[in-house]
Amino acid sequence: LINSFKLKRMTKKILTLVLVVALVFIFSSSAFAQNTSPKVDSFDLFWPMVAGRTMNDSLYSLKLFKEKLRGMLIFNKPNKADYLVNLATKRSLEAEKLLKEEKQDLVDKTLDKMNDSLNTGYSLWQDLKNKNVSDTVKGSLAMKLSKLDIFLKYLLSISSKDTNSKVDSGLKKLHDFQYTISL
Repeated sequence: LINSFKLKRMTKKILTLVLVVALVFIFSSSAFAQNTSPKVDSFDLFWPMVAGRTMNDSLYSLKLFKEKLRGMLIFNKPNKADYLVNLATKRSLEAEKLLKEEKQDLVDKTLDKMNDSLNTGYSLWQDLKNKNVSDTVKGSLAMKLSKLDIFLKYLLSISSKDTNSKVDSGLKKLHDFQYTISL
């Protein structure tokens, strides 16, 4: 009688343990699933930079004018290249905002502007490759490009196939830029 009581109690404990393990496995299976398109929070990645005004805003042209004027006042090529990477980052943030608003035509135009900034910044940097540029400037630029790389890969995962070619183009130029900085 005592042994059967202990056996029932032991069986009950084993069944409870099996049930708990099964429930943990069932409810945590999503934790083991591989996420093919990780969510990237642009606010955390680029803080304090945000999209702000986009092409569908009436004051966007004023924003572009201010950026162009500021860029003309930067005479140092490494700093100008850095500024152009900042502009490319702003355009990518604007593209994300426009994607969320489902304004595909404006997304494409914004990504074209992003690519223009990256191309110009890369060209400026190409002119500098045989000149001394401080490690601080190189490190800052490399960090910005690394963050932009993460973000553009995220944009690839949430955008349409038509837009992907523009993002791919930006990624290629960004990778060329990163390689040139490392030389």
